[in-house]
Amino acid sequence: MVRVVKLAHVGLNATDLSRQAEFYNDKWGLERIDEFGREMFFRAEGPAHHVLTLHEQPTPGLHHVALEVAAPEDVDRAYEELAAGGIEVVTPPAQELEPGIAKAIRFKDPDGFLVELVAGVDRVHDPFGPRDVKPQDLNHVVLNVGDIERSERFYREMLGFKLTDRFIGGLSFWACNVAQGRLLRR
Repeated sequence: MVRVVKLAHVGLNATDLSRQAEFYNDKWGLERIDEFGREMFFRAEGPAHHVLTLHEQPTPGLHHVALEVAAPEDVDRAYEELAAGGIEVVTPPAQELEPGIAKAIRFKDPDGFLVELVAGVDRVHDPFGPRDVKPQDLNHVVLNVGDIERSERFYREMLGFKLTDRFIGGLSFWACNVAQGRLLRR
């Protein structure tokens, strides 16, 4: 089983990259740290290279969820386990798939969400700068799934998530590291 240690970042599709960048910078207090092609990367005040990526796309929505594993060799091991489990691997292990990430792999979860496993995330120690709002990090993501049991089984058995709470109506909370981030399923 692959062991996810942290929710790393989230990628969103942006139909107007400049306008979305302005929103996340001015309203959310994130700081643009890098740009790569038609993608922009934003950091929070914490040490992670980025917590948000914006991808210029014709339709808005979730681009991907990135989950951090402990070491680059875990990305290679994940590739073998995912492939053996019949999971669709979109991008096999690659170095520098995006700035600030040493190694990553992208695959589709059972509901078709693009998931990225990353390792070797650069740490930024530069001062964050003056802002009224200073987000520290990303700590949860909510995914609406078609089959909650199938989705829960995948994240538990393939990625090592643990159930922390369950509510009437199909909302469940899952943690990869109880002290870190949560993945909510409904």
